[in-house]
Amino acid sequence: MNKPEEFRQTADEMLGGLVAGQESYQKIIDYQGKRGFAPLELRRMAAFAALFVFMLGIGSVALSKRPQVAKQIETKAAGKEMPQGATMSAWAVPRGSITLSGGGSAPGYLGLWAQGSGANFPLVAVEGRYYRLLTNPTAIDTSMLGGTLGAVEVFTNEPALADPNSVISNVAGKGETVHTVKGMNGAAVAAMVDGNLRVFQRVSFSGNALIGSENLSSVLGKGKVVALQLSGVGTVTDIGEIDRLMDILKSRAIYKGSSGRSGNQALSIEYDNHIVLQLSVNGNDLSGCGVWSNAEFVAAFAQSAQ
Repeated sequence: MNKPEEFRQTADEMLGGLVAGQESYQKIIDYQGKRGFAPLELRRMAAFAALFVFMLGIGSVALSKRPQVAKQIETKAAGKEMPQGATMSAWAVPRGSITLSGGGSAPGYLGLWAQGSGANFPLVAVEGRYYRLLTNPTAIDTSMLGGTLGAVEVFTNEPALADPNSVISNVAGKGETVHTVKGMNGAAVAAMVDGNLRVFQRVSFSGNALIGSENLSSVLGKGKVVALQLSGVGTVTDIGEIDRLMDILKSRAIYKGSSGRSGNQALSIEYDNHIVLQLSVNGNDLSGCGVWSNAEFVAAFAQSAQ
């Protein structure tokens, strides 16, 4: 608020520009000449009017000096409003996942299958199907899980001797749930290992591979492949070429048997959920869940990777 000594200055600033017109001024002079002084009522009205104008001016000045409060603008995205406290998150990339990318030189051997102690590798088995632990990713989010296949019933260091109709593991503890992985369609499962959800790939084990009418598509799944890499040859990331190569791989492969076979090359298959599966390659033979011969795929890949 203004101090009293500032009133005069404020009034001068507010009223200093008010000047009576010539006609009005002459009427006032004539009136005063006739009557001497204005009647009491007129003087009171004039004083009240002057006071009103004075107070109005002070109020305007005071309001002009008040700090302006910034306008608060609230924005909302169109569509359904999110619940209070909810946050949007991107698709969770698996921890420790790898990405296949091309380079100037041929890629080296990329081994993704976890090794075990003794003759058995880390695995889980469900309904006679065996799945081998992958070194990458080191953990996946629960949002990547699909249905439930069962809980580990038999934990043993000799899974080949256990009842194949049981849920078996030598790495996931007894009682741990075995899940499908979204989009992998039987090519991979997941289970808790040492506090992390780990991914296992469908493979051969102890003479067990395909069941019933299964084929290579059954054990590689129907997920979207985004990159292919063959060690010593190259990497293919063009989606059109990938689709063509995967069609050749699945449709032209000839099944040779259920025993697994090692190779000096590895074919890595990256899916759009950042999971990478592997097949061992030895010449024209590819081994994962069973051994498959496909000379046409090997030749087509070499041409695409140039």
